[in-house]
Amino acid sequence: MRTRQVTVLGSCGAFPEPGRACSGFAVDWDGYRLLLDLGYATLPRLLAHWARRAGARRLMLTHFWPGNDRAASVAAARKEFGGEVLAAEEGLTVMLGRN
Repeated sequence: MRTRQVTVLGSCGAFPEPGRACSGFAVDWDGYRLLLDLGYATLPRLLAHWARRAGARRLMLTHFWPGNDRAASVAAARKEFGGEVLAAEEGLTVMLGRN
């Protein structure tokens, strides 16, 4: 199936507003993927977007920059993904298999 779409990951200016991300776009063109202008706070939305398209049932965010709000990143990914979203932390054990 041919897929040609542009997904807006964020549309704020230089600094994100609550619940929104700075400008960022994911382009899917017949299997070719291109990222454009990934601004602040777009990464959780991007990961969720591609995980959902791949049919993933669970998404784990593993990297957070200093000053990055972990809870806000997880919430943004959860809103976009719609499935279970985890934030990695030391000692976390995740059971794998069919759920």
